[in-house]
This record gives sequence, C-alpha cells and structure tokens, in this order.
Amino acid sequence: MLLPLKSKMRKLKSRRYLKLVVALGWKDIFPEKIEKRNVLDFLTGIDPDVLLITVCAINQSLDEGESFEDNLIQSLSNAEKKKYRHEISRILSILDKKNSDSSINEEKCIFNTKANSLLIKKIVENYVYLKEKADPDFESFPFIKAYLLFNTEVYPGNKFMDDIPPAYFKSLSQFIITAKTIDFDFVYHQLFIFARLRSLFEYLCRNYSGFLQKFEEKYNINGLDKYIFDQLSLLNYLDDKNYIRLNPENSNEIQIKEFCEELCINSLFNKNKIELKYFPLLKDSDDQNGYFVLNKAYLFLYFYHKIKFKAFQFLTEEYNAFNSYNDFSSEYAEKGGEEILFRNLIQQSLKNKYYKIIFNDTDKSLIDGMIFNNRHIFLFEFKDYESINKLDSIYNYDEVEKILDKNFVEKKGVSQLISMIKRLKGNSYFDEFIINKKIKTHTIEIYPVLVVSNAFYNIPSLEHYLGIKMSEKMKELDTGFKKVHNLTMLDLNSLVELIYYNNQFDLVKCLKEYALKKKQI
Repeated sequence: MLLPLKSKMRKLKSRRYLKLVVALGWKDIFPEKIEKRNVLDFLTGIDPDVLLITVCAINQSLDEGESFEDNLIQSLSNAEKKKYRHEISRILSILDKKNSDSSINEEKCIFNTKANSLLIKKIVENYVYLKEKADPDFESFPFIKAYLLFNTEVYPGNKFMDDIPPAYFKSLSQFIITAKTIDFDFVYHQLFIFARLRSLFEYLCRNYSGFLQKFEEKYNINGLDKYIFDQLSLLNYLDDKNYIRLNPENSNEIQIKEFCEELCINSLFNKNKIELKYFPLLKDSDDQNGYFVLNKAYLFLYFYHKIKFKAFQFLTEEYNAFNSYNDFSSEYAEKGGEEILFRNLIQQSLKNKYYKIIFNDTDKSLIDGMIFNNRHIFLFEFKDYESINKLDSIYNYDEVEKILDKNFVEKKGVSQLISMIKRLKGNSYFDEFIINKKIKTHTIEIYPVLVVSNAFYNIPSLEHYLGIKMSEKMKELDTGFKKVHNLTMLDLNSLVELIYYNNQFDLVKCLKEYALKKKQI
C-alpha cells in the first residue's frame, strides 16, 4: 500500500534535519589504554564467514536506521556480558553521552558504511588465515574492539573541526564526516535505475541514427523496456534481510544463478586489492542456492553500469563514437541526464495548470529551467555528479570548502541561481517570463532549487552550507522581490520515488510547503 502524499513527504524530509554523526574510535572509548594488538589480532578466532555475514547484518541495520551496537551487545552470551561488563558499560555510556553544546544535535556510532566496506576487504584478503585460526567457541565482543581499532585507522582525529569558522561549523563538520562514513553510492531504488537507463537509451536514440534497431538486432532484444526489466530481474529475489534465495527446481532461475556466481566475492578469498563494487555478493556456505548481499548499493549500481557499458561498447563498434567509457559517461551526464531525465521529471511533477515551465536550450550561463506564474518563480539548476574525487579522503576544512565552492557555488550552481535572480530584477528581462505585464517585482516570491543526480549530495549539511553561501551573496543584492526563499536541494532518486509512487505529487506545492517548514525551524 502506497503512503499518502503528505506522509511520504514527511518521511523523505525527516532526514533533512541537521545532525552531526560521529564514528567512535578506540581512543574515544579507551583514551588511557594503549593497545598493541592490531585489528587482525582481535578478529583471529572468529570464522571469516561469520565476520562477513555480520557485516551484511550491519549494512541491513544501517539501511533501516537501526542501532546495530545495541543489538550486538544484547546478543552477547551471559558469560561475555559478565567478562566484559566494564568495557560494555563504558561503550554504552559514551554512545548515549550528549554533546555539551546544546546547539549541536550529535549522534555517536561505532558501525558505519565506509568502515564496513574496508573491513570486508581486510577479511577477504586474510580469509585463509582467519579460516585456519577459526575457533568454534569464539567470543563476539572482540569484534567490537576490532571495529573500534579499525575506525581509528579509517578516520584520523577530529582536530580538523577546530579550524572550521563558527558560521559553517554545523554544516561543514557534518558534511566532512558524512563524506567519510557514508558511501557516495547510495542505495538507489530499482525504479530509479530503470528511469536512468530509459533516459540513457532515449538520448542515444535521439543522437545516433538507427541505434535502437541495430542494438536490438545485435543482442536479440524484443523490446527495450523488457530487456531492461529482464536484466534487473535478479533484484526481485532480494528479500528484506539482504539475502537472495533461488529455487534449484526452477529452470528459469538457472541463468540468474550463473550471474550470481559471477558476482560472488568468494572467488577472491586471500587475494589482494579486491574491488567490492564488482563483487557485492557472498555465497552462503550452508546453502548452494543462497547469497548474502555485502553491499546493496553496489549490487544495484552494478546492473546500471553493466547495461550502460554494453551500450558504450556497441557505440564504439558501430559508430566509432567514443575513445573511452569516461568520455561516454561525461557526454551523457552533460546532455542526456539534464535534457531528458531531469526535464522529464520536472514536467511530470508540474500539476498546476496556472504555472508555466521553461527550459534553457541556448545560454549555458543561465539556469536549466524555470516554473512560474504571476506570483511565484521557481528557479532550477541541475548538477550531474556521480561523485567528486577526493571528498571521501580529505579532512582539511580549507580543501573541502574549495572543492564544494568550485563545484556548487562558483560559476555554476549557487552563482547561476543568483545570476538569474539579478537578471530577473531588470524589467526588460523580467517581462519575458511573467504572464501579466502589470505585475510588479515586489509581489513576486523566488524559490531557488538545486537538483543533484546523486542522492549523497542531497543531505542536510550540504544544503545548509550552500544556503549560507547563497544568503551571504544575496545580502549584497537588493532584488526588490517580495521574498527570495532559502535554497532547496532535491535529488533525482527522490523525485522518481515521489512522482511514480504517487501520481498526485505536486512539486510546486511540495517546494512551497518545504520553504515554509524551513522558515519555522
């Protein structure tokens, strides 16, 4: 049963309140204790299959917003609870401890997505050793100790936060930490992957004569939509516990099983330099037809890039079109993502007949689109970023600020929105967009909106930071408008959800309500 529109909106927007999430390391729990053992020492004794399945369970808890720390501690044997009672008490106390600064909504955790991915690599690279040392009577608590020590390796100290100016502290400190604790490859819904692939093929059909017919003939495809759905069919077997179970008696699942085998990380045990992105499954050692999902985001994105890469190979063979896959991806991001997927979603979300929509096809210095009537103007700028290089490894405030300003503030993004507001201020340009020429600027409300392709960037901390940057620049500008609202950020994945799961979704109404809600916070 689909959620009602307002309930759906509350669910999506509830994640937007500013919160600082801190991943705890060894010194946060045991500052007085110098530990000479390493992560592998603590893990030794625990079967590596158990370790990998545990990481799967952590990822599942993170997806559902649950605390795995509490669940794991509660699952300890009575003997372990008694043996490690002092350590457990200290961990729980620090997890629950509130920040002395009441203006900071801080949450502490031990388990996190980035450390999970790196820990999987460590386990797989040392699989044979851990298997040989596995003890059937192993203890579970050392896993928590290993994770705390591992967090210390993954993340340096938080001294970098001391250099952040007070005006940007809430947003940038959270963004810097989030960029390291959360993968840029968020879990995309199957529907969003389909929408992205559909827009990709629409772009190729528009720009390469005879593409669809040639592509279908080469790969014996009977209809593009069916082809995409068939490729994504494995995702239908994924249950709510991140587990895939196939029926050996179903002949239709033979090909799916073969595909699952190709994605299993088991073939890489004890090898160095593994890429989890290409091997997101773990074969169940107790069930030859079962598979644990190590990382759901990687599994989903694998299908997208698999089909996209097949299209790229076809283009290079038939049209001699691109020198590299990166060139192909860049062209689609610049033209296909904006001109097809972004525009289609904006058009489908416009339900009010009294509003008009304009897309920019000529001047690249202008924003990408506008929705307007006699009283309200919504300005849209679209940024298609898969991920920005280095953001997940930089802890220097100045460097992070430079990267964000370069990609989201200067020249494009915030600056383009402000530039458009300036141009609207001039009556000669303003009249081109307003239906009733008698309407004055002081009656108009402006809603600047930055749309991003990657859901990672639609997080409260980045919206908050860019909103501050925009407000600083707007102070220098006397627009004469009734109101220029705070910056709003949207991502394409959320738009696909809202539009396709509720055909009554009204983007204009949503943006108005959100602007009002932000004003009240």
